[in-house]
Amino acid sequence: MNESCSECGLRFCREPGYFLGAMVISYFASSALGIALMLGLFLIAQIELIPAAIAAVLAVAVLMPLFSRISRIAWIHIDQRADPR
Repeated sequence: MNESCSECGLRFCREPGYFLGAMVISYFASSALGIALMLGLFLIAQIELIPAAIAAVLAVAVLMPLFSRISRIAWIHIDQRADPR
């Protein structure tokens, strides 16, 4: 992660615990995707529950770096909208 934005100079590295909200966003987004994927595989594709759950966990594990990055971006946008600097 960059220290600051090259366009506006906004510092991304904040106090400890700043990105806790981003972790919550990432958790809910990855949980929603995992549950939706597991239910979709189980109900629509008629795959048994355990293999569907394993596939969902693997998919979420592979996508975690993407979730982490997007949730940090979303958290910074939420923070800037609530308290512009």
